[in-house]
Amino acid sequence: MRKIRPAWGVALLAFAVAYSMTRPVSLRRAALRPPHEPDLSRVPPSVALVTVLLGGFRGLAADLLWFRATSLQDEGRFLEIAQLADWITRLEPTLPEVWSYHAWNMAYNISVLFPNPLDRWRWICNGRRILQEDAIRFNPASPRLYAELSWLYYHKIGGYSDPASDHYLAFFFQEVEEVLPGGRMEGIPPAHLSRFLEVFRIGGETARLMTDRWGEMDWRLPETHALYWALEGTQAAGEAPDIRADRLLYLTLMACFFRGRIALPRPGQSPIRGLRPELAGAVLEALEEIALRHPDPAYRWGEIIAYFNKRAAFYLYCYGHDELAELYFERARRAGAATEATLYEMAVRAAEEATMAGADYWDQTMALFYEAARRRLGGDEKGGARCAEMGRRFYEGVRARLVVMGVDSLPSADALRMEGERLACLEKNGEGEGEDP
Repeated sequence: MRKIRPAWGVALLAFAVAYSMTRPVSLRRAALRPPHEPDLSRVPPSVALVTVLLGGFRGLAADLLWFRATSLQDEGRFLEIAQLADWITRLEPTLPEVWSYHAWNMAYNISVLFPNPLDRWRWICNGRRILQEDAIRFNPASPRLYAELSWLYYHKIGGYSDPASDHYLAFFFQEVEEVLPGGRMEGIPPAHLSRFLEVFRIGGETARLMTDRWGEMDWRLPETHALYWALEGTQAAGEAPDIRADRLLYLTLMACFFRGRIALPRPGQSPIRGLRPELAGAVLEALEEIALRHPDPAYRWGEIIAYFNKRAAFYLYCYGHDELAELYFERARRAGAATEATLYEMAVRAAEEATMAGADYWDQTMALFYEAARRRLGGDEKGGARCAEMGRRFYEGVRARLVVMGVDSLPSADALRMEGERLACLEKNGEGEGEDP
C-alpha cells in the first residue's frame, strides 16, 4: 500500500489543479458567450445538472457525441442518432447547429422509416416541437433556427416532400381547427385566441404585424406559420441581414400568394388551397427589398423577379383577374421573361406546355375546377368558363408531361372537373365554407 500512495498523491494534485482551473475557464467561456445565450440557472434541472457536473468539459463531451453521431449517420442508424442529439442539446443548448440537426433528423430521416402516415406525422411534430419549444427558447437571436422552423412548415408540412404529404396537411389543418375554429384571429373569443397563441408559440405582436402588412391570414394553413417564423427570423437578424431568413420570407410569402387561401376545407382530407391575388404586390415588394439588402449578382434577383412576374400573370389570368394579370405580364415582357405578344398567348402556351406548373399542380387544378363550378352556380358564367378552360389546359399539360415520365395513373380532366362541381354543390348547400379568391 505504501508503494501506491505517491501515485494517489499525484492524482489528487492533478485533480486539484484541474479543478482550480475550471473557474478561470468558466469565466473565459462566459466572456466569449454570445450576449443572447440564456441564463442556465433557469433551464430545466436535467440541463443544469449536466452543466454543473461537466463544467468546462461539456464542450469536449459534446464533440465526442457529435463524432459518434456522424458515424451513425453514415450507417443510416437515425433512431440512435436521435438519442445522441438529445444528449448533445443538453450539453450545448446554445449551439443552433445542434438543434437544427436534431429537428431535421426527426422530421426528415426518422419519419420516412415508418409506412403509416400517422407515425410519420408524430416524428415530424417532434422535430417541429424541438425547434418551436426548445431551440428558439435557448437561442432567441438565431435567424438560422427561425429559418429551419419556417422551412419545416413550408416544405415538410405544407409542401410535397413525400407521398404522405396530403395526410400531413390534413393532420395540421385539424390540429389548428380544434384550437382556433375557422383559422382566423379576428372575432375569436379571447380564451380560444390565448390557447392558440400558447400552443403554437405565436407572438401576438408579430401576428398583428402580419395582418397589418398582408391582411387576415388563415392559420389552419402551414404556409401562414411558415411566413410567421420567417418574419421572426428577419427580425432576429436585426441590422445584419441574414440571407437564409430573407429567402424564407419571400418563399413563404410567395407560397401564401399561390396557395394561401382555403378554397374549400374537406373534413378528414387535405383542404383545397387556392390563389390569394391581393398578395402579388407584397411578394414583388419583398423580393425587391431583399435584392437591395443582398446585392451580390450571384443571387440573380433580376431573373427571380422576372419569373415571378410571369408566373403571377399566368395564375391571375386563370382566375380572371385580367387587369392585374396584364400589369405583371408587361413587367415580365420588359424583363425578357415573356416573349409572347399577348397575355392570352402566354397563358395558353404556359398551360399547355406546363411551364408554370410546380409541385402544387394538383392544388391549382382542383382550385380552378372548383372555382369554375362555384362561379357558374353563382351566375358568373364568363368567370366560370375562364377557370374551367384554364384548369383543363393546365392539367392536361401537366398530365402529358407526367405520362412521358412514366406516370400514367392520373385521373382525367373530366373526372377532376366533375369533382369540382360536386364540391361546389356541397358548398352551396351549406356543407362547405369555400372562400372567394
